[in-house]
Amino acid sequence: MSEKGERMDNETIFEEFGDIIEAKYGHMAEDMLSFFDEFTIFFEEENLGVARFTKKKIDTLIDDYLDFEGLSDGECSMLFQALLDFCDFCISKKINYGFFKTFLEKEKDRLYGWWSEEEPLFSEDDFPEINPDDILENFDHFYEILKLQVKNKKLDVPKLVEFLEITRSRIVHSYTTSQEIRKKYPDLSEEEHLQKVEEIVFKEPVDVDDFKDIEKTMFLLPKEQAKKFLDITLKLEGNTEYEPGSPERKKAFEEITAGLQDLIDDIKKTNKK
Repeated sequence: MSEKGERMDNETIFEEFGDIIEAKYGHMAEDMLSFFDEFTIFFEEENLGVARFTKKKIDTLIDDYLDFEGLSDGECSMLFQALLDFCDFCISKKINYGFFKTFLEKEKDRLYGWWSEEEPLFSEDDFPEINPDDILENFDHFYEILKLQVKNKKLDVPKLVEFLEITRSRIVHSYTTSQEIRKKYPDLSEEEHLQKVEEIVFKEPVDVDDFKDIEKTMFLLPKEQAKKFLDITLKLEGNTEYEPGSPERKKAFEEITAGLQDLIDDIKKTNKK
Protein backbone atom coordinates (compact mmCIF):
# COMPACT_ATOMS: atom_id res chain seq x y z
CA MET A 1 0.00 0.00 0.00
CA SER A 2 1.31 3.47 -0.81
CA GLU A 3 2.19 6.02 1.89
CA LYS A 4 -0.61 8.25 0.60
CA GLY A 5 -3.04 5.34 0.77
CA GLU A 6 -2.05 4.55 4.36
CA ARG A 7 -2.54 8.17 5.40
CA MET A 8 -5.96 8.23 3.82
CA ASP A 9 -6.83 5.03 5.65
CA ASN A 10 -5.67 6.62 8.90
CA GLU A 11 -7.83 9.66 8.24
CA THR A 12 -10.87 7.50 7.55
CA ILE A 13 -10.23 5.38 10.65
CA PHE A 14 -9.80 8.40 12.94
CA GLU A 15 -12.88 10.14 11.54
CA GLU A 16 -15.01 7.04 12.05
CA PHE A 17 -13.63 6.59 15.56
CA GLY A 18 -14.33 10.25 16.36
CA ASP A 19 -17.95 9.83 15.25
CA ILE A 20 -18.30 6.78 17.51
CA ILE A 21 -16.87 8.65 20.51
CA GLU A 22 -19.19 11.61 19.92
CA ALA A 23 -22.21 9.33 19.74
CA LYS A 24 -21.10 7.35 22.80
CA TYR A 25 -20.03 10.15 25.18
CA GLY A 26 -21.92 13.25 24.03
CA HIS A 27 -20.42 16.52 25.25
CA MET A 28 -17.56 14.72 26.99
CA ALA A 29 -16.31 13.56 23.58
CA GLU A 30 -14.76 16.94 22.81
CA ASP A 31 -12.46 16.71 25.83
CA MET A 32 -11.65 13.06 25.20
CA LEU A 33 -10.76 13.66 21.54
CA SER A 34 -8.63 16.70 22.39
CA PHE A 35 -6.28 14.36 24.30
CA PHE A 36 -6.55 11.82 21.50
CA ASP A 37 -5.21 14.39 19.00
CA GLU A 38 -1.67 13.62 20.17
CA PHE A 39 -2.26 9.97 19.33
CA THR A 40 -3.21 10.83 15.74
CA ILE A 41 -0.19 13.16 15.40
CA PHE A 42 2.06 10.24 16.32
CA PHE A 43 0.90 8.28 13.27
CA GLU A 44 1.25 11.30 11.01
CA GLU A 45 4.78 12.25 12.09
CA GLU A 46 5.96 8.66 12.18
CA ASN A 47 4.51 8.06 8.69
CA LEU A 48 2.81 5.01 10.11
CA GLY A 49 -0.43 3.33 9.12
CA VAL A 50 -2.74 2.40 11.98
CA ALA A 51 -2.50 -1.27 11.05
CA ARG A 52 1.32 -1.16 11.19
CA PHE A 53 1.52 -0.09 14.84
CA THR A 54 3.61 -2.62 16.83
CA LYS A 55 4.97 -3.20 20.33
CA LYS A 56 8.27 -1.62 19.25
CA LYS A 57 6.51 1.72 18.75
CA ILE A 58 4.76 1.86 22.14
CA ASP A 59 7.66 3.59 23.92
CA THR A 60 7.86 6.27 21.23
CA LEU A 61 4.12 6.89 21.45
CA ILE A 62 4.05 7.09 25.25
CA ASP A 63 7.33 8.97 25.79
CA ASP A 64 7.19 11.46 22.92
CA TYR A 65 3.48 12.02 22.22
CA LEU A 66 1.40 11.00 25.23
CA ASP A 67 3.79 12.75 27.61
CA PHE A 68 1.11 14.71 29.46
CA GLU A 69 1.82 16.21 32.87
CA GLY A 70 -0.38 17.59 35.63
CA LEU A 71 -3.67 16.11 34.44
CA SER A 72 -6.55 15.78 36.87
CA ASP A 73 -7.86 12.30 37.62
CA GLY A 74 -10.84 13.03 35.38
CA GLU A 75 -8.59 14.00 32.48
CA CYS A 76 -6.44 10.89 32.98
CA SER A 77 -9.61 8.79 32.90
CA MET A 78 -10.83 10.39 29.68
CA LEU A 79 -7.46 9.91 27.95
CA PHE A 80 -7.14 6.32 29.15
CA GLN A 81 -10.71 5.43 28.17
CA ALA A 82 -10.26 6.96 24.70
CA LEU A 83 -7.19 4.78 24.14
CA LEU A 84 -9.03 1.65 25.34
CA ASP A 85 -11.98 2.47 23.10
CA PHE A 86 -9.64 2.87 20.13
CA CYS A 87 -8.14 -0.55 20.81
CA ASP A 88 -11.63 -2.09 20.87
CA PHE A 89 -12.53 -0.18 17.71
CA CYS A 90 -9.47 -1.51 15.87
CA ILE A 91 -10.06 -5.04 17.12
CA SER A 92 -13.62 -4.81 15.74
CA LYS A 93 -12.04 -3.89 12.40
CA LYS A 94 -9.81 -7.00 12.52
CA ILE A 95 -6.76 -4.81 13.22
CA ASN A 96 -4.47 -6.30 15.86
CA TYR A 97 -4.54 -3.94 18.86
CA GLY A 98 -4.89 -6.59 21.54
CA PHE A 99 -1.22 -6.14 22.48
CA PHE A 100 -1.71 -2.40 23.03
CA LYS A 101 -4.87 -2.91 25.10
CA THR A 102 -3.01 -5.44 27.26
CA PHE A 103 -0.19 -2.92 27.73
CA LEU A 104 -2.61 -0.17 28.78
CA GLU A 105 -4.43 -2.37 31.28
CA LYS A 106 -1.16 -3.66 32.76
CA GLU A 107 0.48 -0.21 32.98
CA LYS A 108 -2.62 1.79 33.99
CA ASP A 109 -1.33 2.83 37.42
CA ARG A 110 2.07 3.82 36.04
CA LEU A 111 0.49 5.88 33.27
CA TYR A 112 -1.86 7.62 35.70
CA GLY A 113 1.07 8.38 37.99
CA TRP A 114 2.98 9.95 35.14
CA TRP A 115 0.12 11.95 33.68
CA SER A 116 -1.40 13.19 36.91
CA GLU A 117 -0.72 15.19 39.99
CA GLU A 118 -2.55 15.11 43.30
CA GLU A 119 -5.83 16.99 42.99
CA PRO A 120 -9.28 16.54 44.58
CA LEU A 121 -11.42 13.99 42.76
CA PHE A 122 -14.47 15.34 40.93
CA SER A 123 -13.19 18.92 40.91
CA GLU A 124 -14.98 21.46 38.75
CA ASP A 125 -12.18 21.10 36.19
CA ASP A 126 -12.63 17.34 35.77
CA PHE A 127 -15.48 17.57 33.26
CA PRO A 128 -15.64 21.21 32.05
CA GLU A 129 -18.79 22.39 30.25
CA ILE A 130 -20.49 18.99 30.55
CA ASN A 131 -24.16 18.91 31.41
CA PRO A 132 -24.56 16.47 34.34
CA ASP A 133 -27.77 15.21 32.73
CA ASP A 134 -25.67 13.89 29.84
CA ILE A 135 -23.79 11.66 32.26
CA LEU A 136 -27.04 10.28 33.65
CA GLU A 137 -28.57 9.70 30.22
CA ASN A 138 -25.43 7.90 29.01
CA PHE A 139 -24.50 6.36 32.34
CA ASP A 140 -23.46 2.95 31.00
CA HIS A 141 -20.58 4.61 29.16
CA PHE A 142 -19.61 7.03 31.92
CA TYR A 143 -19.67 4.46 34.71
CA GLU A 144 -16.29 2.96 33.82
CA ILE A 145 -14.72 6.42 33.57
CA LEU A 146 -16.14 7.44 36.95
CA LYS A 147 -14.88 4.21 38.52
CA LEU A 148 -11.37 4.93 37.25
CA GLN A 149 -11.35 8.14 39.28
CA VAL A 150 -11.81 6.22 42.53
CA LYS A 151 -9.62 3.28 41.58
CA ASN A 152 -7.48 3.68 44.72
CA LYS A 153 -10.41 4.09 47.13
CA LYS A 154 -11.94 1.35 49.26
CA LEU A 155 -15.68 0.83 49.54
CA ASP A 156 -16.74 0.92 53.21
CA VAL A 157 -20.39 -0.16 53.00
CA PRO A 158 -21.38 0.47 56.67
CA LYS A 159 -19.81 3.94 56.58
CA LEU A 160 -21.47 4.64 53.24
CA VAL A 161 -24.88 3.61 54.56
CA GLU A 162 -24.35 5.77 57.64
CA PHE A 163 -23.46 8.72 55.39
CA LEU A 164 -26.63 8.23 53.34
CA GLU A 165 -28.81 7.89 56.43
CA ILE A 166 -27.39 11.07 57.95
CA THR A 167 -27.82 12.86 54.62
CA ARG A 168 -31.47 11.79 54.41
CA SER A 169 -32.09 12.72 58.04
CA ARG A 170 -30.66 16.19 57.51
CA ILE A 171 -32.71 16.76 54.37
CA VAL A 172 -35.89 15.78 56.22
CA HIS A 173 -34.94 17.90 59.24
CA SER A 174 -34.09 20.88 57.05
CA TYR A 175 -37.35 20.67 55.13
CA THR A 176 -39.64 20.24 58.12
CA THR A 177 -37.80 22.93 60.08
CA SER A 178 -38.08 25.29 57.11
CA GLN A 179 -41.84 24.71 56.95
CA GLU A 180 -42.27 25.35 60.67
CA ILE A 181 -40.23 28.55 60.60
CA ARG A 182 -42.08 29.82 57.53
CA LYS A 183 -45.40 29.41 59.37
CA LYS A 184 -44.10 30.94 62.59
CA TYR A 185 -42.18 33.83 61.03
CA PRO A 186 -43.86 34.57 57.66
CA ASP A 187 -42.25 38.02 57.34
CA LEU A 188 -38.61 36.88 57.45
CA SER A 189 -36.42 37.58 54.44
CA GLU A 190 -35.05 34.52 52.64
CA GLU A 191 -31.61 35.14 54.13
CA GLU A 192 -33.00 35.42 57.67
CA HIS A 193 -35.12 32.33 57.08
CA LEU A 194 -32.13 30.25 55.95
CA GLN A 195 -30.07 31.45 58.90
CA LYS A 196 -32.70 30.25 61.37
CA VAL A 197 -32.95 26.88 59.61
CA GLU A 198 -29.17 26.41 59.74
CA GLU A 199 -29.02 27.38 63.42
CA ILE A 200 -31.45 24.59 64.26
CA VAL A 201 -30.44 21.87 61.78
CA PHE A 202 -26.68 22.24 62.17
CA LYS A 203 -26.68 22.80 65.94
CA GLU A 204 -24.99 19.41 66.28
CA PRO A 205 -22.60 19.26 63.32
CA VAL A 206 -21.35 15.99 61.93
CA ASP A 207 -17.58 15.48 62.02
CA VAL A 208 -16.84 15.76 58.30
CA ASP A 209 -13.54 13.93 58.77
CA ASP A 210 -15.54 10.81 59.62
CA PHE A 211 -16.93 10.85 56.08
CA LYS A 212 -13.98 12.25 54.14
CA ASP A 213 -14.22 11.14 50.50
CA ILE A 214 -17.00 8.68 51.30
CA GLU A 215 -19.33 10.26 48.74
CA LYS A 216 -16.80 9.66 45.98
CA THR A 217 -16.77 5.91 46.62
CA MET A 218 -20.39 5.73 45.40
CA PHE A 219 -18.99 4.85 42.00
CA LEU A 220 -17.54 1.65 43.44
CA LEU A 221 -21.11 0.45 43.98
CA PRO A 222 -22.84 -1.72 41.38
CA LYS A 223 -23.80 0.33 38.34
CA GLU A 224 -27.53 0.66 39.06
CA GLN A 225 -26.91 1.79 42.64
CA ALA A 226 -24.32 4.33 41.49
CA LYS A 227 -26.81 5.62 38.93
CA LYS A 228 -29.50 6.01 41.62
CA PHE A 229 -27.09 8.05 43.70
CA LEU A 230 -26.22 10.33 40.76
CA ASP A 231 -29.91 10.79 39.98
CA ILE A 232 -30.59 11.80 43.60
CA THR A 233 -27.63 14.21 43.56
CA LEU A 234 -28.95 15.93 40.42
CA LYS A 235 -32.43 16.22 41.91
CA LEU A 236 -30.96 17.68 45.11
CA GLU A 237 -29.04 20.31 43.15
CA GLY A 238 -32.05 21.10 40.97
CA ASN A 239 -34.31 21.49 44.01
CA THR A 240 -32.90 24.99 44.64
CA GLU A 241 -34.51 26.19 41.40
CA TYR A 242 -38.00 25.85 42.88
CA GLU A 243 -39.69 28.59 44.87
CA PRO A 244 -39.40 27.99 48.64
CA GLY A 245 -42.65 26.50 49.96
CA SER A 246 -43.94 25.71 46.47
CA PRO A 247 -45.68 22.43 45.50
CA GLU A 248 -42.80 21.75 43.10
CA ARG A 249 -40.27 21.97 45.91
CA LYS A 250 -42.37 19.71 48.11
CA LYS A 251 -42.62 17.12 45.32
CA ALA A 252 -38.86 17.27 44.73
CA PHE A 253 -38.24 16.82 48.46
CA GLU A 254 -40.46 13.74 48.52
CA GLU A 255 -38.71 12.23 45.49
CA ILE A 256 -35.25 12.88 46.96
CA THR A 257 -35.98 11.40 50.39
CA ALA A 258 -37.81 8.41 48.89
CA GLY A 259 -34.92 7.86 46.48
CA LEU A 260 -32.37 7.98 49.27
CA GLN A 261 -34.31 5.48 51.36
CA ASP A 262 -34.67 3.19 48.35
CA LEU A 263 -30.91 3.38 47.74
CA ILE A 264 -30.12 2.71 51.40
CA ASP A 265 -32.41 -0.31 51.44
CA ASP A 266 -30.96 -1.58 48.16
CA ILE A 267 -27.37 -1.33 49.42
CA LYS A 268 -28.27 -3.07 52.68
CA LYS A 269 -30.06 -5.86 50.81
CA THR A 270 -27.14 -6.34 48.40
CA ASN A 271 -24.62 -6.55 51.24
CA LYS A 272 -26.73 -8.57 53.66
CA LYS A 273 -24.73 -11.48 55.08
